[in-house]
Amino acid sequence: MWFATPKQLLQRAQEYKQKGKLKKATRCLERALKKAPFTDSSLEATLYQELAELYLLLGKLPEALEAIEKSQALGREVEEFPLWKSICLRGEYFLSRGKVELSLANLKESLEFLPEEDQHLGVSIRRSLSHGYFLLGDYPQSLEQLEMALLLDIGDPENLAVTLGQLAYLFALLGQFSLAKEYLSRAQELAKEAFLNVTGYLHFVSGALAYLEKDFVAALHHYQQAKKLWREIEWKRPLVRVELELGYVYAFEKEEKKLRKVLQSLSKEMDAFQAEDLYVSWGFLEAFHENMMGKREEAIETIQAHLTVAQSEGFLEHLWQLEHLEGHIWEELGDLEAARDSYLQALNTLEQILEKLPEEFQESYTDVWHRARVLEDANRLAEQLEEE
Repeated sequence: MWFATPKQLLQRAQEYKQKGKLKKATRCLERALKKAPFTDSSLEATLYQELAELYLLLGKLPEALEAIEKSQALGREVEEFPLWKSICLRGEYFLSRGKVELSLANLKESLEFLPEEDQHLGVSIRRSLSHGYFLLGDYPQSLEQLEMALLLDIGDPENLAVTLGQLAYLFALLGQFSLAKEYLSRAQELAKEAFLNVTGYLHFVSGALAYLEKDFVAALHHYQQAKKLWREIEWKRPLVRVELELGYVYAFEKEEKKLRKVLQSLSKEMDAFQAEDLYVSWGFLEAFHENMMGKREEAIETIQAHLTVAQSEGFLEHLWQLEHLEGHIWEELGDLEAARDSYLQALNTLEQILEKLPEEFQESYTDVWHRARVLEDANRLAEQLEEE
């Protein structure tokens, strides 16, 4: 391939990408772009667009943004260039950074640029919109985007498996475990011959479902499988995310050494990846570990620093968990009034999520074990303070 043309290198990169060999695909595109100057602006724009997508998957966010900007600048000068995809990638970039509002704005704009006859290509955009709304605790909007994605799926089993898996994940978070298992089973049936990225994602969803049902053994098994598969194809953000989920299991299983190992392995990733939602999850685990080690004042400081981020970005699911942990630690420190205030703040955050939920989901949502503990702790402490 030393004398390959840019078009041949693009084709080779797409083949590598299909096989999950992301670094090889990236090298092909980087080599192709070294063959400048280009007489074909459309080809050059496409090369940058493809490269941006690979950089995002590999967690190379600054490089991804630069490639996105170049693809947009070149694409505006070319008729019939899929500019919507570059705008979508910008949305994906902001989503990778945990900048949800900016992400949603770009993803919605990309749909406006998508030609009417190509609406079926918007499935991945709808899935990303769904994830963004989920991070903001807006489950109805998140579900709506996935339902629209289902309507757009036209016979691609692998694509459909991912959408069904994402629906299973949302229903699991809502405590609708039967529905979650139904969608997950359908996804697994479709994904029998799927690529590693899809199989890894469905293991991740299975792990989340097991965790929410408090089956930590099964959760660990599925998360480890997802980690193994995603490591094989070098997908950066999913790897960081599954490491964090493993940390949550170790935390609630009181596996201090394993939790510490997760935190140590992720400390450099947090600095490099600069993703606000992942950073807040990492902060929760850091504070949890500090509290396990008896460093309660340090744990409170860690929580308060990450509370600021969760509040400013609107991460409601992260927010109530930080507030609840803060209450637990204040209680251990003997400051019962501060503990009560933190528990009440957690309840208030959960109420903000519940206000948007359809009535049929509200009870199952609050019955999930880690949310049920918030009300239990708040009521227990209120009774204790009344007795005193």
